[in-house]
Amino acid sequence: MLKIKDFIFQEDWGDRRSCLMFFKADQEESASWAVDIGFKPGEFEGNEISPSICINPIDTDKSTVKELVGTTFSVKTVGFR
Repeated sequence: MLKIKDFIFQEDWGDRRSCLMFFKADQEESASWAVDIGFKPGEFEGNEISPSICINPIDTDKSTVKELVGTTFSVKTVGFR
């Protein structure tokens, strides 16, 4: 679920717009992960939009995807395209 002001958008898992990627550490770089999430179209301030979130890469000290369970993060700024 994505909430922008009082508007709620549901995740769209129907295609490849939504995924979680995990990149294992190697000798030169630490492990990292990324997330892309597409949302179903919805009404926002009189317009129908399909929001998406793309956050990558996020460095981590985790060594497996299972270790990411419960991981949280926050952002301070948001960009619009």
